[in-house]
Amino acid sequence: MSPVIYGWLGTLIVAIFLSYVVKPSQAPVKLTKALEENKLDEAVLHYQHRIENDPGDHVAHYQLARIYNVQKRFRASAEEYKQALKGRPQYPWALNNLALTLIETGDANEALKYAKQSCRLTGYLSPEHLAALALAYAATGNFPKAVEIAEKGTEIAELSGNKQLAHNLKQHLQRYKRRQK
Repeated sequence: MSPVIYGWLGTLIVAIFLSYVVKPSQAPVKLTKALEENKLDEAVLHYQHRIENDPGDHVAHYQLARIYNVQKRFRASAEEYKQALKGRPQYPWALNNLALTLIETGDANEALKYAKQSCRLTGYLSPEHLAALALAYAATGNFPKAVEIAEKGTEIAELSGNKQLAHNLKQHLQRYKRRQK
């Protein structure tokens, strides 16, 4: 049997799985507060300390990567996402965010690899992950594939009521059709 589950049942299973993976009582609350209060340096120190105490803390690596992205420290962010994936290799959001980060560093081929993996894990049903995959295809110059994936992502975003993402994908889609990244 294929490891990818398709259809609404697969989407439900993925959503339930993801809700149990990141413990809500842990890092995300501190990160959200740090972002709101613009105390990113404090948050960096917090997660670095957690990693010093437990180098395998994939949640801390993931959150540190997110902070580095906000700070536009993309190479450091990519390294932290990779560390997070060592602890949880099948984490779709870490794969997706790593792909987007690698696009920022100019490593489009590597980004495409991670974007494909995140989409496989979500059964090609997550419009956010499809948006990243389309962007990775565009970054590698494969605009026909970027258009195809962005169209699918737009359709799923619209069906799920995510109007903002659907709007953003439509804008990207127009650029891809003009062969622009």
